[in-house]
This record gives sequence, C-alpha cells and structure tokens, in this order.
Amino acid sequence: MQISVVKAKEDRRAEWKETNESSPHEQMEEKLIIGKHKINYLKVGDGPHKVFCLPGALGTIWTDFKPQIEGLDKSKFTIIAWDPPGYGKSRPPEKDFSPDFYEVDALAAHNLMQMLEITKYSILGWSDGGITGMIMAAKFPQEVTKLAIWGANSFILPTELQIYDKIKDIRTWSPKMKQPMIEVYGEDAFSKLWAAWVEGVKNLYHEKKGNICREMLKT
Repeated sequence: MQISVVKAKEDRRAEWKETNESSPHEQMEEKLIIGKHKINYLKVGDGPHKVFCLPGALGTIWTDFKPQIEGLDKSKFTIIAWDPPGYGKSRPPEKDFSPDFYEVDALAAHNLMQMLEITKYSILGWSDGGITGMIMAAKFPQEVTKLAIWGANSFILPTELQIYDKIKDIRTWSPKMKQPMIEVYGEDAFSKLWAAWVEGVKNLYHEKKGNICREMLKT
C-alpha cells in the first residue's frame, strides 16, 4: 500500500478549550494519506503506554471514544484514535465494502501507527474496531501488547443474516441510536452508508462462508 504524508491539520483548540479550559492537553486532529484515503486521527497525551482506539461500524473518534479520550490519564497514556477509511472525516472516497474490508482496515491502521513511529501499543476495539484489532494482533503480534475488545466477532452465523436485514433500515432505529451518526453523516448519507455496510457484511458471509478472521486467530 502506498503511503505518503500530507500536511492537513484540523485544529480543535477552540472547541476543546470551551469545555476543557483546565486541561493542558490540547486535542488536535490531523490527517495522513494512507492508500486512497486521507485518514483523520487524533493523538493526545504523553504517557508511556500507547493506546490505539478503534471505532465500530461507521463510528468515529468522537462518537465512540470521547469518554476514553477525555478521561484517561494523559501522563500515563498516549491515546491514538482514528476515523477508519471511508468513515467520518476519513472520506471521501466512500468506503469500499469488499469481502476483505476488515483486513484492509487492519493494514491501514498498522500503517498509521508505523507512520506515527509507534511500534508497541495496546488496542481498544469496539464492534468492527474489535474485529480490526483481532486481525492486527494476529498479523502484527510483535506490535500489539494488549488487546481489549467488546461487541466483536470473528465469524458470522447463518442465523445472523436475518438480524442484519432487520436493522438495515435506519427508520426502525430509535432516535437515540441514530442521532449521533446523523450528526456525522446527515440522515440520507448515513442511511445509504449503513445499508452498504449491511450488504458488505452479508457478501462477506457468502464469499468467505462466514469466516471474518477466525482462521487467523488459530495461529
């Protein structure tokens, strides 16, 4: 994967100071070009323990990891979080939900950490971010020191396909569940992106017989 760096900073100082005036740790989002995406990421703190936060499906830095970013001790932890390729501010282009999109994300995440010259780190992974984390731990065990994941799966059961179909239409979601994503994408774009995610996961099931990363975890 071709990697290059672009000077493209998005300064969040004003927003951060409004709610965290006493904090000495200014939060700055930056962008790096990885493959065809300008990856939006955040790096805060100067602690010795590096922690990489991986959001879930369609999730972003702030929708999924705001409590950790604001709550973890910045003298003990250096926190890195990202908008995965095709999500949040890491677009355009939109995400390509190919059957190997989780592996593509894992490689992009690995490349981001390399570009930041971080060779040892722990992972916090939620939902799809947990899947990305499992793949990273399997492929780059020399880098991932600890892996904490929740709401993640290494395979898809046949019975789960019906569940995906039931949640495909965001009009069936509660306002509380969909509002954070609408604020990021807008309702129409969120609806289309979520439907694409559902179809992508179903396609993965058929192409790989439900195996997301189960085989990788055996090694």
